Amino acid sequence: MIYVTLAIAVAALACSIVALIASRKKDIVVKETTVKVEHAPVEHPFTYDKERTTYTLNGSLHVTGEVSALEKGGEK
Repeated sequence: MIYVTLAIAVAALACSIVALIASRKKDIVVKETTVKVEHAPVEHPFTYDKERTTYTLNGSLHVTGEVSALEKGGEK
């Protein structure tokens, strides 16, 4: 029984060493991106992102009724 445990321990050690060597060989490249965000006037609680063409709400939103959004080009 001790030989089986020893064999499993040696196999686990070998696997961990191989994994450690394999992980060091890979080069990790981190791509940094810069996003320009324009802020609306103070009375407007949204931030507009030109790159994504989206608005983000600054803060929280409490709704007691319904929330709907118009499709792009829809009537206001």
